[in-house]
Amino acid sequence: MIIIDHGHFQYNNVMHGFFVFAVLFLLNDQYIFAIIFLVFCVNYKQMGLYYAIIFPCYVIKKLFFSGENNLKRYLISCLYIIFYGLITISCMGIVYFPWIKNKKLKDVFNRIFPVQRGIFEDKVATFWCVLNIFIKLKNFDNNNLIKFSLILTLLGCLLPVFVIFKSNKITKKICIKSLFIVSFSFYLFSYHVHEKTIIVPFVAFLINLPHMKKFLPSFTLVAMFSLFPLLKRENQIVPYYLATLIYYFISKLVNLLLPKKSDKKNIYFFIEIFIFIMMVLYHIIEYKIPPPEKYPWFYPMINALFCFCFFFGLFLYSNYSLIKISFKEKIKNKD
Repeated sequence: MIIIDHGHFQYNNVMHGFFVFAVLFLLNDQYIFAIIFLVFCVNYKQMGLYYAIIFPCYVIKKLFFSGENNLKRYLISCLYIIFYGLITISCMGIVYFPWIKNKKLKDVFNRIFPVQRGIFEDKVATFWCVLNIFIKLKNFDNNNLIKFSLILTLLGCLLPVFVIFKSNKITKKICIKSLFIVSFSFYLFSYHVHEKTIIVPFVAFLINLPHMKKFLPSFTLVAMFSLFPLLKRENQIVPYYLATLIYYFISKLVNLLLPKKSDKKNIYFFIEIFIFIMMVLYHIIEYKIPPPEKYPWFYPMINALFCFCFFFGLFLYSNYSLIKISFKEKIKNKD
């Protein structure tokens, strides 16, 4: 938040404040307030859409697929869904009323979804940017790339949605893990992602502590590393180095303060060391040796490729972890 909102000059902290309140109310079954704060989150910055899928899935699961199955309950649940839908539409109407009144709503959506800019702009640690290293996407039709991006993003969200609806009992752990996976899928596969967008899945990751605390230091390092090309362009190199070290030590401290489990594995520490060494080597080489003339984006591409490999690995692990959680919950409910 500090390095992005104050170094890059953004207001992501407001969006994520709304998001955290929305999650808080959702997990306490206060759906009206959850809807209101989610609408604020999404409409403050469109990146809030990265979280949006899980909210209706969680509510529908709670209303229709939890507890007794009878006609009266289904009818009451239908009334609740209609009521929540009206609240959502009303909140959206209030937010967009000035543009609706002046018939400028189309201009707003063109600004919110800048599809004309192309599937990516800068070298970001996303699937499309990394794919472009090997297959030049400029040779493909932009409209088709938008469709492929949407399909791939939704496929990345498929497992959390499936687990939510197939679980005998939807738990808070499943919900918050699903929020992280879905937001990460949007970061990795969606259309026109910026470097600073890594804060979106990172905040969802923090909500999952202490369940994923073993990845906190390494994720902190790679998330900061992925911002380096952006911060370098804006002359924020010194704050980047300081913030990376400070955040890393804070993440290690947080790990010490969180509840410990009996199974201690050194592999996570080795991952941290490997990442740290690779980052140091990258910065030394990037500082000493200029990029090849034919490839001025050589170093940002290396950065994007390295970070994507870690992010995609964490994304796959999170999906695997969600399957394990849902399986354990199923056995527990049977017992």
